Amino acid sequence: MDRLEVIKIIGRDLRVKGWSGKGRVLSLHHTGVLWLVDLEQIPRTDRVGIAVGACPSVLTADGRPTRANNCPIVFYPETGGEPFGLERWRTWQTLDVASDIGDDERSKALAEIVDAIVDVASNAVTLHDLREMASEGKIRHFIRKDARELLM
Repeated sequence: MDRLEVIKIIGRDLRVKGWSGKGRVLSLHHTGVLWLVDLEQIPRTDRVGIAVGACPSVLTADGRPTRANNCPIVFYPETGGEPFGLERWRTWQTLDVASDIGDDERSKALAEIVDAIVDVASNAVTLHDLREMASEGKIRHFIRKDARELLM
């Protein structure tokens, strides 16, 4: 399985679960939170990168972000742990197509990654939900200053 196949599988599975978008940027719109996923081939590696961004609607006065990395809250599932509940090493190997993990095991792990992303985005549909995640210590990745103030 190569990197493009991994990206296609993740994108296809997210679309099946209600996400929209073409190519490598997908979105899920809720009343209170916009979720974005960026899928990329990391240059000079055999890895696929996944960035998951959350943008509370109250922070979209200047327009909505078009990429996950432009969101005020950005998660990286391959780092493991909260909020996705993924095992870091397994996720890392799954996204590295040069690892010795087999295609069947990789497919199963990719489905787990997609399910974890969908679960987090489906359970955080309002600003209140994001605040609750933050108070529980589930938002540990990148948080822009304006979002940090909003979540406190």
